[in-house]
Amino acid sequence: PRGQPQPTAFMQQQQQAQAQQQQIQQGKDAILPAVLEFREDTESAFFNALTVNLEPGTVNFKLAPTYTLYMATRFRASTHYRPELVPEERAVKLTDMLNRVADKVLRLATTPPPSSGGSTNQHSAPTLAFWMANASELLHFLKSDRHITAFSLQAQDMLADAVYEAF
Repeated sequence: PRGQPQPTAFMQQQQQAQAQQQQIQQGKDAILPAVLEFREDTESAFFNALTVNLEPGTVNFKLAPTYTLYMATRFRASTHYRPELVPEERAVKLTDMLNRVADKVLRLATTPPPSSGGSTNQHSAPTLAFWMANASELLHFLKSDRHITAFSLQAQDMLADAVYEAF
């Protein structure tokens, strides 16, 4: 209408941000719309490829392990993974998986490679920085995801230890 000020792009952005904040407060926050499906019979090899068998120097996107692990975690938490499971069984499987993955990351941050002669913390600085960044980011994802955080407490502790040890 005539005489009324037209909303500016800035005002529209503010309104959108307020609407998003209200959704979050109401428990309707957006979740990652993607999952990474993996087969149970190849789970061990899959997680080893993302952790213990990964050469950090060959990875172009340095947080690729974290994003891949998080999307796999979202799959394991979803009903797409073995729909016949009751929620309690799904939670146990999720917790076990996260604890195994976090243990691998912790060992990578604290155990020197075999070629270093076993002396303490003889990782190269780039390798330690790589695993510190990935442990830190995965820890952030696990703490921030309201669907996963309660099932990942032990994994969160291990990842926090990995960050501390790598630092």
